[in-house]
Amino acid sequence: LGCATDLPGPQSDRDIAAEVLDRLESDTATARQNIGVAVTEGVVTLNGRIANPNVRLRAKALARGTEGVKGVVDNLGND
Repeated sequence: LGCATDLPGPQSDRDIAAEVLDRLESDTATARQNIGVAVTEGVVTLNGRIANPNVRLRAKALARGTEGVKGVVDNLGND
């Protein structure tokens, strides 16, 4: 039997934000963009200026694909 710490539980907003940022920084399309992340009750808000609409789509997809994310608010603007 595993320990209680092995069981997946709800992720904190802080954990979700860290994971989304890590995914954004690791992706070639979003790594060099200035994208900020805030999380409230599992809803991710993306802020900042991006180079083009393709970056917006990729950032939203990466955030949505992160465990624990309930929704994504897009506050990204194009340069």
